[in-house]
Amino acid sequence: MSGGTVRVVVVGGGLSGLAAAHAVIRTANREGRAVRLMLLEARDRLGGNILTVRRDGFVIEAGPDSFVVTRPHALQLCDELGLGPRLIETRRENRRVYIARHGQLLPMPEGLVLGVPTRIRPFLRSPLMSMRGKLRALRETAKTRVETEGGDISIGDFLERRFGREMVDVILEPLLGGIYAGDAFRLSLRSTFPEWFSLSGRGASLLRTARAARKAQGEAGPSSPFRSLVSGMGELIDTLADRIGKGAVRLGTRVQRVERKNGEFRVVLADGELEADRVIVALPAGAASTVLASCDGPLSRELSTIEYVSTATVCFAYERAQIGHRLDAAGFLVP
Repeated sequence: MSGGTVRVVVVGGGLSGLAAAHAVIRTANREGRAVRLMLLEARDRLGGNILTVRRDGFVIEAGPDSFVVTRPHALQLCDELGLGPRLIETRRENRRVYIARHGQLLPMPEGLVLGVPTRIRPFLRSPLMSMRGKLRALRETAKTRVETEGGDISIGDFLERRFGREMVDVILEPLLGGIYAGDAFRLSLRSTFPEWFSLSGRGASLLRTARAARKAQGEAGPSSPFRSLVSGMGELIDTLADRIGKGAVRLGTRVQRVERKNGEFRVVLADGELEADRVIVALPAGAASTVLASCDGPLSRELSTIEYVSTATVCFAYERAQIGHRLDAAGFLVP
C-alpha cells in the first residue's frame, strides 16, 4: 500500500472484469478511500464474449443478445449506470418460441414462463408432447419434494423428477440448457436458478407458483424474463468503460502469472510486471487456472476442472419478401 492508496489490478476486460472494476471505484468513492486501479486485457478491445456490431441499420449481436432478469445483478448494474431507461424487452407480439418437432416448427404453448406452464388449456392442446407426457408434467403439484444430494442437483435431474422426462427432453432442456449454453443434466440448479432451488427446499410447486404470479400480473401476463439495451449489449460495455476511464485500461496486455509475496501481489506480464495490494482475476476458468498456478495451486487445479462448451453465432439478412414465415417469434429451438 502506497501512501494509503490501495493498488488494485483487474485481470480481464470482459463484463465480469469491467463490473468488478466499476464496483471497486464505486466503493472507494463511497468510503472516501484512495484507489489506483489498472485493468489489463489481452485483446485489443473490451467486452469479452459481448460484441455488438452496428451495420447497415442492423444491430447484430456476435455474442449474448440479452440477459436473464431472474438473476437481478445485471439489472441492478444497469440501474447504477443510469441505463434503466435504455432497457428493452422482447416484443410482446413476437414473444413466442417454436420447437423443431416431427419435421416442422411447432409453437410452444402459450403461457409458458421459463418452460413452466401457467395456462393449462393451451398446454393440453399443444401437439408438442403426448397426452401421457402432459398429464405427467401437470402432476408436478404432487411431486414437490426433490432430494438434493450435497445441497445441490442438476437442472435436468430436478426438472425430470418434477415434470417427467418427456417434458424435459422436448421443452425444458432445449430452453433452459440453451440459456446457459450447456447440458441441463450437468448444470447446477443452485447456481443457475437459485429461486427454484429455494422453492424446492420449501416443498413449493413450480406450477402453482408460476400460475399465482401470472394471476397477480393480470391479463397482460408476465413480462419477458429477458432484457437488452436499445443499442445492443455493447452499450453496457461502453458505459462501464467510460465510467472506469481510459487511463485505467491497458489493452493488448496479457498476464502470464500472478505471484504472492509478503502480503502483496506481483502481476507478471510479457514485458514487465505490476505490484498490487489486491488482484481480481476475471478470466475464463482455464485461463484463470494458468495465471494462478504459482499463486494458489489448489485453486488453480480446481479451476482447471471446469468445462466449457463452444457456441457459434451466424447472422443473415434477408429481404422480407424472401421469407414466407410470419416471423412472429424470437426463433426456434431444436431438442
